Amino acid sequence: MDNLSSIYARLKSLNDNLPNDGSVHQKYVFEYNDLLSEIETINKIDLSKFKIPDSELINNLIGVNFKGSHKYSDYKVCDRNYFKMKIEGLLNLFYIVENKAQIGFNADR
Repeated sequence: MDNLSSIYARLKSLNDNLPNDGSVHQKYVFEYNDLLSEIETINKIDLSKFKIPDSELINNLIGVNFKGSHKYSDYKVCDRNYFKMKIEGLLNLFYIVENKAQIGFNADR
């Protein structure tokens, strides 16, 4: 199995097994961005539009006490919909490249 197939399988598994919470733990974001970097290195291409920037990671609010003080976890999270948009876009890119989808009109009618 080549490296790209292995990366695709890991991306697909990450997408399929993502927790259903409204947010995604930073460990999954880091894993995704690492896989993206591997693809860029192997293919010598820029996929930065698919990367999840650090600015999308926010502090995870876990509670508020009776005085109104906020308590945050020791990890950050990313909005799940944003994460899904990025990972599914990348997976679609694999599909398009693999199937060499034709864009435009078919003149042979």
